[in-house]
Amino acid sequence: AIRYQKAKEKEADQKAKDRVQLQIAVDKLVRKGMSTEDAEKKAQTDTEEAKKKRREEAEAALKADAASQPPPKVSTATSSSDAWDVARILGTAPAATPAAPSLSLIHISEPTRLLSISYAVFCLKQKIT
Repeated sequence: AIRYQKAKEKEADQKAKDRVQLQIAVDKLVRKGMSTEDAEKKAQTDTEEAKKKRREEAEAALKADAASQPPPKVSTATSSSDAWDVARILGTAPAATPAAPSLSLIHISEPTRLLSISYAVFCLKQKIT
């Protein structure tokens, strides 16, 4: 709930900042002799174009960053001792597979960051039968 509230506050702060920047741009255009109505339209258009350009630049930077990262390693292990057998760990494996003690997922942390590579922590608890 606190995280949601902080996100809402941050969003409201950004909207207020955008309104102030828009008004500054309108005032500059009015001082240059433009009518208030025309200045508002032009400032709005210029602001939207600038935001679009920043988004495109950010997307291009993320793509370039992702392209410069080495591809993730994919396990080619064939024996169960070399790789995690998630179905067996969670107890959902077919009957032919010897089942480990059943585990239940009790928590998944949020990703560490919003980039192409992030980490989360999974907490498992053994089910008592």
